[in-house]
Amino acid sequence: AMPLWVVLMRTGIGRERPAALTWTGTVVGLAGIAVLARPGTQGDVELWGVLLVLFATVCWAFGVFITPRLTLPTDNFVGAVYEMVGGGVVLLVAGGLVGEFADFSVSAVPSEGRWAFVYLTLIGSVVAFSAFVWLLGHAPSSLVTTYAYVNPVVAVFLGWLILSEPVTLPVVVGGSLAVFGVSLVVRGERPRPSSEPEEVVQHG
Repeated sequence: AMPLWVVLMRTGIGRERPAALTWTGTVVGLAGIAVLARPGTQGDVELWGVLLVLFATVCWAFGVFITPRLTLPTDNFVGAVYEMVGGGVVLLVAGGLVGEFADFSVSAVPSEGRWAFVYLTLIGSVVAFSAFVWLLGHAPSSLVTTYAYVNPVVAVFLGWLILSEPVTLPVVVGGSLAVFGVSLVVRGERPRPSSEPEEVVQHG
């Protein structure tokens, strides 16, 4: 839902007019993700958890919307470091408040968990998040948020490739809709040619 929130914020708060293809692609991509995550495929889901995740998508979308409008460090990597450190501190405090440290032991973490932590730190945070922050300053926000449609498709593909998870018809339909939605947003967010005639400068 996050890309849809960004388009709504651009329209309602930013007073922008996203292209019709951007709107269409966002809705189509959202429909594709709805097919991939349709009810009954992921077991029992608590309502409070769904609402919390939905609230998180709104917060993330607002961050995406407001970032290009803020005065940030010229070095995008420095900005990403500030954001990751801030987020890490908040999560540590939240984890302490709910008692997650009481029964935590580093020695109890299996080797797979340690490697996963290293991978997520280096690839998922340092590389991916830094690239995301850089893109926010160099590409339209609605185009940047299309990663939210691509990620589930990639996850399904890797699940099939590595874990031999079945690829059903709804998965194919949902993934196709998501990719098609991304392609529409990419086309809709292309720079529009100026309608003003170019000024001709004569040298004599």
